[in-house]
Amino acid sequence: MENLLQMNDFEVAIVENGQKAMDWLSDNQPSLIISDIEMPVMNGFDFCSKVKSDTETAHIPVILLTALVDTSEVIQGLARGADSFVTKPYEEAFLLSIIQRLLKESAETKNSYVSKC
Repeated sequence: MENLLQMNDFEVAIVENGQKAMDWLSDNQPSLIISDIEMPVMNGFDFCSKVKSDTETAHIPVILLTALVDTSEVIQGLARGADSFVTKPYEEAFLLSIIQRLLKESAETKNSYVSKC
């Protein structure tokens, strides 16, 4: 995935688990987060909940990525605030289209907010 994103002109930062990602987010503001659900220390569901409940990071779109295909887990991910859910293995074009859509929506929301100030 790192190569795919870099080949499509995205800057990529990789963090090894949800807790380290929360620490990283205290000093960084990415345009988008892609998180696996199954991670050590803090799983992707809990990580997504923390991102979406923090006023400093709640605006960042989150894609949860997993090999799990149980619909209850999709529902749980969306209930935790995920903006999208992608199962592995994924089609590269599909993942890129979701990323582009979320970035576009995020930019439109930001522009809408700024214009209302």
